[in-house]
Amino acid sequence: MRKPASLQKGDTIAVVAPSFGIVEEEHAILAQAIKNLEKKGYHVDVLENVFKSDGLGISTSPESCAQELMEAYVNPQYQAIISASGGELMCETLSHMDFVQLKNASPKWFCGFSDNTNMTFTLNTLCDVMSIYGPHILDFALMNKCTREALGMMQGTCHHTSDYPYYSLDDFAKKPKIITAYHHGKKVDYVQMKGVLFGGCLDVLANLVGTRFDKAKEKDEHHVIWFLEACDLDPLGIRRALWQLKEAGWFKHISGLMLGRPLASMGVTMLGVDEYNAVLDIFQDLDIPILFDCDFGHIGPTMPIISGANAKVTYEDRLKIEYYYK
Repeated sequence: MRKPASLQKGDTIAVVAPSFGIVEEEHAILAQAIKNLEKKGYHVDVLENVFKSDGLGISTSPESCAQELMEAYVNPQYQAIISASGGELMCETLSHMDFVQLKNASPKWFCGFSDNTNMTFTLNTLCDVMSIYGPHILDFALMNKCTREALGMMQGTCHHTSDYPYYSLDDFAKKPKIITAYHHGKKVDYVQMKGVLFGGCLDVLANLVGTRFDKAKEKDEHHVIWFLEACDLDPLGIRRALWQLKEAGWFKHISGLMLGRPLASMGVTMLGVDEYNAVLDIFQDLDIPILFDCDFGHIGPTMPIISGANAKVTYEDRLKIEYYYK
């Protein structure tokens, strides 16, 4: 797995919209995000599709979305790419992308999450390139722990991260962290995992199974830490998606599993299935540690994760990820 070159002062970051773009009401937030990155010494080039909204489930046509993303990735003018937003139908963008050309290009950091799993994950599995499952451009309007660490990962200065003491479902109610650890189907107080980090949004990953972009089981990795989070999936949908990935051979070399807080399933039970037994029952025959309600995904605060990197994950009161790469 190749690590992209670290960002240097004076480098240019491209902002692309392979999924949703940025609506007019968000332009002031975008301006602040650009200002913050410029203060750090970087140029920011916002590409055309970011301001479009004539597409169905994405910013514009899948062909145009693919062309913009491809051109930004292979263009030596840009040293990193940050996605404008998440969305719903970036899968259609994939149909018009040339992953052979991407693999042959000089690797560069791509940062985004949710629907951008279509890029962060395929960069790992089709191009052998690390990516960052982390903030979109508007998030950089606030230089908080998440955005500082994501930028540090692109700069090559952030080699570890940890969870937050609180999470919030809205802007007002802070709740204590609720990470729980399981091994052999029972709650435990300590977990350690080692391996290559693969994952992203489960809604997207289940959609890739069986397509020409499904190369996950062909990765010759004997120790994989899977990090997964769900957006629109209810508990039954999570269970079906995990069954699908397991039967497709994606978890053959799994050494551990991290689950982010599921947006549509948190606190929900359907036909006896909740966010916990939806996972535990599927993995009951595998001797792996499992962490629930970790700080990544659609319910903030969010830890950025270097997808494709070798790492050690430990949980003992706090969740910590340490990266090992040259």
